[in-house]
Amino acid sequence: MPKLPLMSGKELQKIMEKAGFQFKRHTKHIIMYKPGVGIISIPVHMELDRGTLRGIRKDARLTVEEFEGLLAK
Repeated sequence: MPKLPLMSGKELQKIMEKAGFQFKRHTKHIIMYKPGVGIISIPVHMELDRGTLRGIRKDARLTVEEFEGLLAK
C-alpha cells in the first residue's frame, strides 16, 4: 500500500463529503455524520498525521481502495 498523502483537515473534509458524509458542526474539530456509519471527527490542522488519517479512514468504514478512489476524483 502506498503512503497516504499529507493533507489538511479541510481537504479531508472535502474528501469525506464525496464519500457521503454531511457536515454537522465545527469547533476545534470538524464533525461529520453519515447514516449507517455514524460520526467522524476531523482535527482542524494544517497537516494531518498519517496515523490520524488512517484512523479516520477506518472510522469512516472506507477500504484503502475506496479512499484512494476518492483521492483520485
